[in-house]
Amino acid sequence: MEDILREIRLAVLTGNVAFTLKARQEMGADNLMDVDVYQSLMNARAVRSKRSRSPFRKQAREKVWIIVAPTDAGIRIYTKGVLRKKKDKPVFYVLISAKRSTDAD
Repeated sequence: MEDILREIRLAVLTGNVAFTLKARQEMGADNLMDVDVYQSLMNARAVRSKRSRSPFRKQAREKVWIIVAPTDAGIRIYTKGVLRKKKDKPVFYVLISAKRSTDAD
């Protein structure tokens, strides 16, 4: 999992993060900005995964990464996304959501 976090962080550092409309709407509802999501991704200590069942995924049963981590201001953000390669560079697509976490952990 450390390799995945390293690739996600590299995508953030190189500006290779893309947001879906749904993620943008959820961010707006929680008054979150891109920088909040970036900080959360950079501060992440763990990541978990699940296989997507969505018919809109690029690959069947594509792995979706779930990250819950704080911003520098301590706001815990829940983010789901996929990591794909584009011209041999990692791109993290925030496809499903980016919002304030309601997780208790």
